[in-house]
Amino acid sequence: MESTPRLALPYLLPNQAQKHLTVNESLQALDVMTGLSARSRTQSAQPVAPDQGDAYILPARKTGPHWANFTANNIAAFVDETWIELPPA
Repeated sequence: MESTPRLALPYLLPNQAQKHLTVNESLQALDVMTGLSARSRTQSAQPVAPDQGDAYILPARKTGPHWANFTANNIAAFVDETWIELPPA
């Protein structure tokens, strides 16, 4: 098993290079999922200037350079100046 069963957080593996990236990815996901407060579940256009930590539940018809490639009903969060996608647990 390479990830946790409930939140699918990646485990550090013995021979893994750049372990800090895996830890940071897990911390980002934990931060979003445990403190989740979605700004909207109906906004379809990706915000042009989101604030750090903004999170949205993605509707079916979404637009934007990142959101268009994300899956409907997943969570899009703006973390460390980029969008990350997380499936709801």
